[in-house]
Amino acid sequence: MMGDHKIDPQRVYVTGLSAGGSMAAAMLAIYPEVFAAGATIAGVPFGVATSPRKAIRGMLKGTQYSAHEPGDLVRRASDNEGPWPKL
Repeated sequence: MMGDHKIDPQRVYVTGLSAGGSMAAAMLAIYPEVFAAGATIAGVPFGVATSPRKAIRGMLKGTQYSAHEPGDLVRRASDNEGPWPKL
């Protein structure tokens, strides 16, 4: 779509609420080269919801990841070397 319609890649964003927020986080992690930035609203971090049970646990109780571990999950999701989109 970007190529067909001459869309400026610096103006492509993704956002989502709840499950859509989790999907936006996944899109940013897996396809970072596509997006300039994104926003997640009330979604669990990328890699946390690997099953319905873990998604509910993450929403209700939070996660037990260190501050650095979710970033590691994102960095391993793509071959991207940067720059990463802003969140």
